Amino acid sequence: MAKTYHCTAATPSTTLGPVTLTEENCTIGDGDQPDKTVRFVQATFPLNTLSVFDMNIDRANTLSRLEKQFDVEGFKALLTGRVAANPDGGTAVEVLKELPSAVLVVGGIYFATDDERISWLGGDRTRQADGFVFDNGALSYERGNFESGGYLLFDQQGVPSFVPKKEFGFGDLNDKFCSQGHCEPREKYRLVVQSNRVLVLDGHADENRDDVADFASALSANRDGSVSLTVAFEPGKEPNGSGPTPLEFAELLARHESRFAINLDGGPSTQLAFRHRSLGIPNDLVPRKAGSPNRMPQLFVVNSTPFPELWKAVTDDDLLTIHEWNRLSPWILENWEKNGVSTLSQFLEDAVINRNWVIAPAILRKLHEIGIEPQKVAIIAERQKAAETVYTAFRQATENDKRLEMREISAFWSSLEGIPQSDRRAGVLFFLDFLRSHPECSLDERSRSFLSKAFGPYINPIWSLRFRKIEG
Repeated sequence: MAKTYHCTAATPSTTLGPVTLTEENCTIGDGDQPDKTVRFVQATFPLNTLSVFDMNIDRANTLSRLEKQFDVEGFKALLTGRVAANPDGGTAVEVLKELPSAVLVVGGIYFATDDERISWLGGDRTRQADGFVFDNGALSYERGNFESGGYLLFDQQGVPSFVPKKEFGFGDLNDKFCSQGHCEPREKYRLVVQSNRVLVLDGHADENRDDVADFASALSANRDGSVSLTVAFEPGKEPNGSGPTPLEFAELLARHESRFAINLDGGPSTQLAFRHRSLGIPNDLVPRKAGSPNRMPQLFVVNSTPFPELWKAVTDDDLLTIHEWNRLSPWILENWEKNGVSTLSQFLEDAVINRNWVIAPAILRKLHEIGIEPQKVAIIAERQKAAETVYTAFRQATENDKRLEMREISAFWSSLEGIPQSDRRAGVLFFLDFLRSHPECSLDERSRSFLSKAFGPYINPIWSLRFRKIEG
C-alpha cells in the first residue's frame, strides 16, 4: 500500500533578505503502521546568494598555505572560507554569528575524520568535508570519495542538471566538467555539489530505502528556478531512529516542487540556523531532546549581500578580472545603492590590506568614475602602478604579431629590474589573464619556459595550471 503525505503550516512563512522560510508539519500514513509526523523546514532563495564555507581554510593564511602545501598534480585546490576556533569545525549557529552577511546556515556534506586525506592541511584540524564541491571558481580539495550517487550542477544562469557518478569527468587538465565524453569549461558553472545519494531526479523521488528513519538534510533545485536547503526531523526527539526514511524524505521533496535533490549529512549533523527577523539573532530550527548538533568542517551559507561572491572571485587566483566584475557588478552596485557601504567597502578594505590581491585597472577606473570609496580605490591604484607598467611592456611586445618571443622579453627586461618582485608578479597575472581571454595570442617556447620558471613559485597554484595549459 502506498504511503500518504499531508502537510500543514506549522508557523507563518518568514522572509528575510533573499530567503523565504517555511515550516510544516507533515503527517505520513503507512497502512497499518501508526501515522508519523515530521517537521519539514525549507529555506528557498536565489542561487547567487549561496556560498559554501569550508572551516579548514584560514582566510589570513590562504596564500602561504597554497604556496607550501598545494598539490597541483593531485588537483587539490581550496575552498575559501572562515575558520572556527574548534579543530572539529563549527555549528550552523556559530557560523551565522561570525558572518554578518549570512541569513541562513545549513550543515554541509558528509565529512572524514582523522585520516590521511586531511593531514596535508597541517595544524590540528580533525575533520575534512567529503565529496567534491565547486563554488563559483573555488574547488574542493579533491575529486570526491563517493562511489555512488552523482553531481548536482548549476550553470551561471542557474539552470540545474544532474550527472551520475560513473558518467562524470574532469577533462585532461582538470579545467572542465565532462559528462559522457562532452566537456564544458569550469567557468560555465556556478555551483557543483557531489553526494552519494540522489533523492529527487526529474521531479520524481529516486530513493527506495525505507528501512532507516533519521533526521535528514538536502540541497535541491526547484521547478521554478529557485534553490532550497531543507531539513526534516521529529521535534524533541533524537536522531538515529526518528525522522523520515530516505524514501519519505524524497517523496516530501518531490511534493514540494523539487526538480533535483541530493542528500546532505543528516542524523546528528542536521542543523538549520536562521537569523530571526525581529531579534536579529541566530536560531537553530532543529530542536533536539538533548545535546547539540555535530561540529562540521563545511556548511552551506545564504547571504544577504554579494560579498562572499566578490571575495571568492579574487581569492581563487588573487586576481579580480573585468569579466568577473561584469558578472557580479549589477548585484554589487544595487546593494551599494540600498545600503550605502557594507559589501563593497568591506571588500575594498580587505583589498587594501591584502597585498597579494590584484584588481583589474578597468575595475578601479569604474569605481573612480562612480565615486565609490575614493581613498581606498586610490591606495590600490597607486600600489598597482608598477604592475601596470610590467603588464604594458608584455602587451606591447605581443601586439605586433600576436606572439611574445624571448628576444622581445630580453629587450625590455632590464628596464623592470628596479620593480619589486611582488609588482612584477601582479603584472604577470594581468598578462596571463589577457592571454586567457585572447586565444589568438601565443608565446614561443623559450618565453613560456622563462615566465613559468621566473614567476611560477610566486603565484597562486591555480595559475600554475594555466601556465601548464599555455605551455601545452
